[in-house]
Amino acid sequence: GTTFDVMMYHAIKSLRFSVIGIIQIMPSQQIENEYFQKKRDEIQTNLDQASQVLIEKGLGQGQLSKKIDIGIKSRAKAMLETSIKENWGSIVVGRRGDRMVEIDIGTVGRKLVNMATDRTVWIVN
Repeated sequence: GTTFDVMMYHAIKSLRFSVIGIIQIMPSQQIENEYFQKKRDEIQTNLDQASQVLIEKGLGQGQLSKKIDIGIKSRAKAMLETSIKENWGSIVVGRRGDRMVEIDIGTVGRKLVNMATDRTVWIVN
């Protein structure tokens, strides 16, 4: 069969942002660092649990890697840039919401579909 590698990727947005260039929100570095550490720990736990499921289903540990980027401005852009750098053939992104009620694929998924012109984007429930 075909072998493939899986990178489980998550990007944590920066807390520093501006609204249409008018209002700037600048939390202290300490607050932002505490936020990043808390989010990183939560995401790492989720990635560890998800990777265990994939390994139990037959994916080899050598085929699986995990990466968390912090302090980024756009999750979709960060994911696309990482996909180019890591030479991913496909991007699989989840969507939120009740599948019976909502068809919205989400902001990150929508941006990826529009931006990723040279690779496949899968939107999954």
